[in-house]
Amino acid sequence: MTIVTEPISAAQLDGLAGEDAVRVVDTRPLAAFNGWRLDSEARGGHIPGAIAIPADWLPRLEDADLQELLRSHDLHAGSLVVLVQGEADSTALTAALEGLGAHVRVLDGGWPAWIADPERPVDALPLHEQLVFPDWLQAVLDGDRPEAAPAGPHLLFHVNFGVPEEYADGHLPGAIYLDTNWLEDPADWNRRSPEELDLALRRLGITTAT
Repeated sequence: MTIVTEPISAAQLDGLAGEDAVRVVDTRPLAAFNGWRLDSEARGGHIPGAIAIPADWLPRLEDADLQELLRSHDLHAGSLVVLVQGEADSTALTAALEGLGAHVRVLDGGWPAWIADPERPVDALPLHEQLVFPDWLQAVLDGDRPEAAPAGPHLLFHVNFGVPEEYADGHLPGAIYLDTNWLEDPADWNRRSPEELDLALRRLGITTAT
């Protein structure tokens, strides 16, 4: 299915800032929306007020789920929806939005066009560097130095709640098993004492600061 949408320039979109009927939907990978510079852009993040609906989610969503997602973001008939597209196909999203009666336009030039003007505002998830994504982790495991790579030695943990058989069934190479019961007391789910935490970490080969 081919859907032709009218483009809108970054300058035109900038001029619509604050308009109640305008919704910006970012279809790029969630990591890019959160703040990572996936293609070495000058800035990562998203247009202030934008909604994240990554195109790579679409194949996993049933039609009813997608409709509910759109409604939850107040996307409806009469809205002007501007898509900030990445490489993944967002045709299904465009069709669903037009089915709601929204007027869909596409940001001409995408994210690079928006950040070409350093005066245009950009938002990002606070501390997004602590929420890494698979390609970043693979790069670190391969010995590369991606954005915000750890400065020194690092450890990889497979974390779950009392299910060691999951770790036995399969885990990332080099990952150490960590049961959250070692850090929280199941009696009240509060964090264990400093002494117990220190012991748990030392058993994993981690020396805690004194």
